[in-house]
Amino acid sequence: MAYHEYFPEEFIQLNRELIRHPRLQQLLSKHKGDDFVMRMLEIAAYSKVEVPMQEMGMPEFIELAGVCLEQLKRLPPIPEEKSYFDEKDWSLFIEKEERKASQEQEALFERLKKKKS
Repeated sequence: MAYHEYFPEEFIQLNRELIRHPRLQQLLSKHKGDDFVMRMLEIAAYSKVEVPMQEMGMPEFIELAGVCLEQLKRLPPIPEEKSYFDEKDWSLFIEKEERKASQEQEALFERLKKKKS
């Protein structure tokens, strides 16, 4: 006979609540793979929930998920943060800085030419 183990309700509800928090989703996306502990710690930090510095088992993580869920429900959604470190924005920033440096270099050459003349 097959035995099926389901996710605890706290994890399911927490996952549903994440939809309301785009900034938290952005932070979580930086953790590659299925690093459950890091993701839970990121959620706790975002939710401003203190995590005890002790070894935690599944019952403690379930409790942490419930506490984080309650905190997240109280927090207003924070939109995604755009920064120069986003891949597209970073490349645009580099292009802009290169153009700026090129223009400054051309202006310097023009001043040097005028001084020689």
